Amino acid sequence: MRNKLKIFVEESQNYDSVPTKQILKAIDTSDRSPIIDTIASLQESTKAIISRLCKSVDIKTSK
Repeated sequence: MRNKLKIFVEESQNYDSVPTKQILKAIDTSDRSPIIDTIASLQESTKAIISRLCKSVDIKTSK
């Protein structure tokens, strides 16, 4: 998972994420596609991915 998350971080340097994020939110794919802000720290991105995975299989997480 760590290597896959590094790809997210590296890709965030290749494009301006703000307009992309606005477009994705406008078409509302939240029921099937998570929007992960790769500008955030690796830890925040990881939490967002894990949270999304847990919701998709209805698993409760501890905080």
